[in-house]
Amino acid sequence: MKTVLFVVSEDWYFVSHRLPLAEYAVAQGYQVGVLCNVSDRRSVIEQAGIDVFDWQLLRKSKNPLNELRSIAILRRCVRSYEPDIIHAVALKPILYTHLTTTSSAVRLVSALGGLGYTFSSDSRMAKALRGVIRIALQRVIRRKNSHIIMQNPDDMHMLTHVGIQREDGHFSLIPGVGVDHERFHPKASPAQSSRTVIYTGRLLWDKGMDEFVQVARAIKSSHPTVRFVLAGMRDEHNPECVPSQVLEQWCREGVVEWAGYQKDVVKSLHKASVFLFPSYREGFPKAVLEASSCGLPVVTFDVPGCREVVNHGTTGYLIPFKDVAKMQAAVRKLLDDHEHALALGQAGRERVLQQYTVKHIADQTLRVWEARDE
Repeated sequence: MKTVLFVVSEDWYFVSHRLPLAEYAVAQGYQVGVLCNVSDRRSVIEQAGIDVFDWQLLRKSKNPLNELRSIAILRRCVRSYEPDIIHAVALKPILYTHLTTTSSAVRLVSALGGLGYTFSSDSRMAKALRGVIRIALQRVIRRKNSHIIMQNPDDMHMLTHVGIQREDGHFSLIPGVGVDHERFHPKASPAQSSRTVIYTGRLLWDKGMDEFVQVARAIKSSHPTVRFVLAGMRDEHNPECVPSQVLEQWCREGVVEWAGYQKDVVKSLHKASVFLFPSYREGFPKAVLEASSCGLPVVTFDVPGCREVVNHGTTGYLIPFKDVAKMQAAVRKLLDDHEHALALGQAGRERVLQQYTVKHIADQTLRVWEARDE
């Protein structure tokens, strides 16, 4: 029996994005563990038969002592758990795993959804770190028995754009993490029209929160009974986090409703008729897949990640980046034409069933685990 260790930043992220893959691996006979910051999701993970190790990684930290402590914890975990495969997710876990795992006998799989804040920010600190990270990533790519998983073609090309040379055979393009199509199912009575527009996910500026509110203001000025719901949590460790006072002000104005984190997001999706996701860039947006699996039409920007999920005019609408006027027009059209919205939602559900179920994605991932790149 092979042992797989996931290395991720947060337990809530693991539950949201990687738990179905881990459960699938357990069912296939793997022993699975996860190293992450542990908050209140430990029991959920352990009930799935997965070993949990507390990492105490600080995502925003630039303190060298904190980072050295995180690396030391990771090294001890790898030595004691002795995994055959390490599946690291996101930039910092990938780089730290590379630093602590020198044996080529361990299969190192790096799931890189993008290059993160360091390569998108113009801050002085970000610019200073880019060169170091570029060199480190190049070493990860060239490491024996190492493999990089990217989620969309744009991010694959971006590596070359920032000066990272891709090695043939060391990369796979796997579209996201899949969706549990049985849990995320269409509502029982799709004929019942709802005039609710919903967003699910973290409340970050680069997820398009400003654009969501602009669309809400424009539509509610003429259709005041339409509800705009933000179903998600604030992520204070992310520099793009929307301040709580801003969210509270939007709610006081009656522009949006902030539902907070939803343990059962399916219920929230079933109460909506349109999924509005104005993100600036994605790897392969799980929230959009979940909405499509529930039979909702999607309106999103024509940006990396989102353009791979939505088939324009068939499962939803792709809007030119930051064109709020066209975005609100698309939302209006779906609100006013329920039959059209229903048809787009049904097409989105079929697309998920054909390409993006957990099994589709997990089978591709397990093939990467079992391969060996020289």
